[in-house]
Amino acid sequence: MQYAVETNGLTHHFGRGVPIPDRLDMRVPAGSIYGFLGQNGAGKTTVLRLLLGLLHMHSGNIRVLGHDLAQGRLPILRHTGALIESPAFYARLTAVENLRVLQQWRGVPQSRITHVLELTGLADTGNKKLSQFSLGMKQRLGIAAALLHSPQLLILDEPTNGLDPGGMIALRELLLRLNREQGITLIVSSHLLGEIEKLATHAGVLHQGRLLFQGPVSELQQRRIQQATAETSSNEQALRIAVNAGFDATLQGGIIHINSCSRQQLALLNAQFHAAGLEVYHLSAAAGDLESVFLQLTHSQV
Repeated sequence: MQYAVETNGLTHHFGRGVPIPDRLDMRVPAGSIYGFLGQNGAGKTTVLRLLLGLLHMHSGNIRVLGHDLAQGRLPILRHTGALIESPAFYARLTAVENLRVLQQWRGVPQSRITHVLELTGLADTGNKKLSQFSLGMKQRLGIAAALLHSPQLLILDEPTNGLDPGGMIALRELLLRLNREQGITLIVSSHLLGEIEKLATHAGVLHQGRLLFQGPVSELQQRRIQQATAETSSNEQALRIAVNAGFDATLQGGIIHINSCSRQQLALLNAQFHAAGLEVYHLSAAAGDLESVFLQLTHSQV
């Protein structure tokens, strides 16, 4: 597999504190949308700054788009766009005027301004000053600026922070288009697991500077904890069968509630109910969301 980003043993120290990240081995497949998940303070922004050469790594190595960061940042920055924290623009200038400053500095054709504003849905902002932009519009302008030089890799740090649901949906659709239509590899950090689930193809779960999981989102979803409910002709007897079989089960409101079970385990439990002569009126399972997986992963590290 070809990787757009690859780190080996990446470590950074803030003073004499705990290293964050700590021997990080990160793999971002080319062409993917990599959701970089973690609670605030997990080290996500630090890792992204390290990838861009904005912080000094104390050990390990970083390769971005086939270039070794230790050999110099310029080959990487020529093909990488980034939005780390809030975008910085001139409040009294329009979107076009702000981008023109960057376009001249980047030395790219002026036609790129029109193109990126169309891509991000800002082509009709006209003479509207940045001070009049909503937070969502400012975020999209930040992405437009990061796209000016036609990057192969786009790194976004918590881009949905502060956005309302409509703004989050619009931004998600934009990122999906950039990936599918432009072929851009994206790294998107977030603490919003539900949003990443809707967006990313791959994920890395960072906790206290270490990756607890890395791989396809589909693989992460398979770790969801199943919750089940059951109703039989004798719930008291069914509860005893479930508990004796090792299930974490309780009887509440005439319904048996079963925690942390697989579909295969439920099939075996159903067979035990029938073998005991019980009539099964209801037996169903529902997967928890990615938050339950995240809590399971991080709890095991406490």
